[in-house]
Amino acid sequence: MATAQQRPHPNIRSARCDDAPALREIFNDAVEEGLATFDSTLRSIPEQKHLIAMAEQDSWRPLFVAEQRTWVCGLVAIEPHDERVYGGEIGEG
Repeated sequence: MATAQQRPHPNIRSARCDDAPALREIFNDAVEEGLATFDSTLRSIPEQKHLIAMAEQDSWRPLFVAEQRTWVCGLVAIEPHDERVYGGEIGEG
């Protein structure tokens, strides 16, 4: 069994246009499962490429991917606060 030092470490980098299919798959899985996003609309490849291009132009809204041995396995986007309300106000219960 490999130790923590021997295991490959993920590489975090800015998203590139050729990442669009993998990022779309990850995002759409999250939408379909309802686990990791408030969005409810699936993305197309052109929409994902547009988001990557926008992130490349705006350093305040980056899009990063996690890559393990050349396999894109995660993403994170930094976006402005969204005023939509999801199922009630914070603190309601």
